[in-house]
Amino acid sequence: MDAKVILNKLIAKYGGTQRAFADAIGVSQPTVASWLAKNGIPRGGKMRIVEAFPEVDMAFLDGKSGIMVRETYPQQRYIHPLEEMGAPFYMNLPATAGQTFAGDYDAEAERIVIPGMVVDAYLPVKGMSMHPTLQNGDTVGVKALKSVDRLRPNDIYLVMTTDNERMIKRIREIDRGEMLTLYSDNPDYPPFQVQKEQVCGVWNVVCVIRNL
Repeated sequence: MDAKVILNKLIAKYGGTQRAFADAIGVSQPTVASWLAKNGIPRGGKMRIVEAFPEVDMAFLDGKSGIMVRETYPQQRYIHPLEEMGAPFYMNLPATAGQTFAGDYDAEAERIVIPGMVVDAYLPVKGMSMHPTLQNGDTVGVKALKSVDRLRPNDIYLVMTTDNERMIKRIREIDRGEMLTLYSDNPDYPPFQVQKEQVCGVWNVVCVIRNL
């Protein structure tokens, strides 16, 4: 499937016009018109689309699948509503692969049970900063660390700061100083630093649930 067909399907589903679709993904109408004329969607444009519409499958945008929308969250076989077992799944509290305002913790949606898996919570991923390791719409299981001193090089962590930011990033090396350097697996997102004293919570990402 070529990009022009893909774009026309997206425009028809999300807005009905080029301008409405462009507004929804945060670009100008001439930008969308240019993609159509060139019969191609740049990588940055694809990221904007999946950030605006998490249910859109990246394989569809790449022309490798005819299915536009995929299930964002795990299939029901993983979920046991109201059972006092497993770990809570916070459907409306994304463990964003990128920075975002955390907001208030909502009530858990369900509980996920995976035999042999010990985690504190499951959260959906939103964003593309950890692509391809973590994809928009994945669900991660996280386990809390008692302090930043327990970080291990090359592991992936959910980090929350006192400014109510939360982000999933990789720690490549352990700096014993005052700063913590956070890395994205997506090369389009540069590394950045946060002060360790601003980190109020760290969770190790120990598993990923992905719909195929």
